[in-house]
Amino acid sequence: MTTIQEQAAQLVANERKRQVEVEGFNAAHDDQWALGQLASASEAYIHAAVAQATPQYKNGTVGLPQLGLPSCWPIETVVYTPN
Repeated sequence: MTTIQEQAAQLVANERKRQVEVEGFNAAHDDQWALGQLASASEAYIHAAVAQATPQYKNGTVGLPQLGLPSCWPIETVVYTPN
């Protein structure tokens, strides 16, 4: 049996693999973001995950499109796609 932490780590690893293989976001690409933008982007996705755990999201009264782009999103080009 895996713990929730192990499942979370596996999800992160799977997403990183997808980013490298599908999007081409390798270490050289990541190095262009040297001012904490990747950490801020991570924060934005955490906001989405927390929002998805709320009763309003679960009962359908609010969805991610209504929540909009988090203010912490650091990248001008909007590639924010929480699922």
